[in-house]
Amino acid sequence: MPNLCSNKNIFWTSEAYFTEVNDFLDFCWTTLSDPDRPGYLRRPARVADLLTAKGVTDIPCAGSVSSIDSMIRGFGNKIGFTLETYTPWGPEPETLKALLKDYPHLHLAYLAEEPNLDVFLTNDKNGRFFKKAWKITIMVHDKGGDRRKALRLAYPNLPEDGIYHATEDEARTFFTTCFGVDCEKESPKHLMARGLALKKSIREAFPDLDYVYVDFQHIQRI
Repeated sequence: MPNLCSNKNIFWTSEAYFTEVNDFLDFCWTTLSDPDRPGYLRRPARVADLLTAKGVTDIPCAGSVSSIDSMIRGFGNKIGFTLETYTPWGPEPETLKALLKDYPHLHLAYLAEEPNLDVFLTNDKNGRFFKKAWKITIMVHDKGGDRRKALRLAYPNLPEDGIYHATEDEARTFFTTCFGVDCEKESPKHLMARGLALKKSIREAFPDLDYVYVDFQHIQRI
């Protein structure tokens, strides 16, 4: 089984082309809606079905569609809608761009995440649609709970388990609090190395923990 990459895809344009983007949204819903449950996607809802409906037969695609906005919404001074997909291993932006052959004024911005392969990237270079620059994951499991108090005493600034998405400024504040040192000017590479060192330190101090996962991912803007 391939690792699945989670993708948030925003099809956007200027307000002058509302009809164009709304037509594309209608096409997506018409193609993928469940005939027995109005307002719901059929299962499975496949990206390949969208390609076939557009007459695109030369692009293989194994991706699935997990959700689609029900209406056009604003993104600052732009408008559009979000279509979320899962694809094997990594994002497939060229596949989605093939759907836009009849919509010359539409553009695609996407955010892809696959932590096991260190995929955390976007083509949104200026952060217009995806402002979050860090994905911070803290998972420290102790089924019996016997070591939890000792763990918190040893690492008083360790956040609660969870996945946190943060802007550059939010992340610097987070890291400064977590490590007790000023991290404002540290490079992303250095901060990601701190995450690896923290994971190693916890594992060595508490070798009987059931699970330790600490990961700091900085977004790649391509």
